[in-house]
Amino acid sequence: SVEKDVDEQKLITTIKAHFIQNGFGVGAQFPAHTTLLFLLYYYAKHKDKEVREILDKMLEVMATRGLHDHLQGGFYRYCVDGSWTIPHFEKMLYDQAMHLWVYSLAYSVLKRQEYKTIVEKIVRCLEDTYADGMYYAAHDADTDHQEGETYLWAVEDLRVHLTTAEYEQFAALYELENNCEGKIHLLKKRKGFLPEIEQKLLRIRKQRTQPFTDTKFVTSWNALLGIGFLIAYRSLDDGVLKAKGVLLFKTILAKHYHEGVLAHSSFQGRLQRGEFLEDYAAL
Repeated sequence: SVEKDVDEQKLITTIKAHFIQNGFGVGAQFPAHTTLLFLLYYYAKHKDKEVREILDKMLEVMATRGLHDHLQGGFYRYCVDGSWTIPHFEKMLYDQAMHLWVYSLAYSVLKRQEYKTIVEKIVRCLEDTYADGMYYAAHDADTDHQEGETYLWAVEDLRVHLTTAEYEQFAALYELENNCEGKIHLLKKRKGFLPEIEQKLLRIRKQRTQPFTDTKFVTSWNALLGIGFLIAYRSLDDGVLKAKGVLLFKTILAKHYHEGVLAHSSFQGRLQRGEFLEDYAAL
């Protein structure tokens, strides 16, 4: 309708006015998932060049700067600075679900191969949060009361663990200057992937003390991830992703829905039917 088109244009005008360089507003930068989804759908329909520019800049800065765990593939909650350099290192399931949705749709609409790779890496990182048919709620930001400690590197460590050729390749793609508590939080200079080197460093990183994992299964967050899997299936035409989404929804119904009551959440190992109403808060 005409009224709907007018409202849509007002929203687009407001979004454009609030976009500054690589994000919305100044200061801490949060991934604007729903705004990006709206812009992707809008661009697919109207091919607006300014909208495309916003999409290109935001999708790239989120993927190459400090918000992204470049080794494991997941995303942190937000960045504390306007340049997307240092994140709050906590990882939430709902963020992974929304990034999965955003980059899947971005691949479908914008046809950039790197977005498909990011989707595949998000799915791989989610396997570290999977148990009992569902996905854990979160990983803490701190390790031994030090924020980001698990994720930071000293340049000497990189030189020890990488061959000379590997280090040169890595240094060509990544900024290897101290930027967080006298250590390096990995940022990319540009788009690109070094899968063998990144996996090698991830294996080494996993030998460190890991942040505390919140092993709660939150119904709504798992359902959101199920949607993410199905959107990824539509975009990548990968039947494995469809199977993951379908299985997740079936598991939610089997374990969290009982006699007309849908549980808000549960904990690993506490899904006995007889304790359902006593142990789980109903939505």
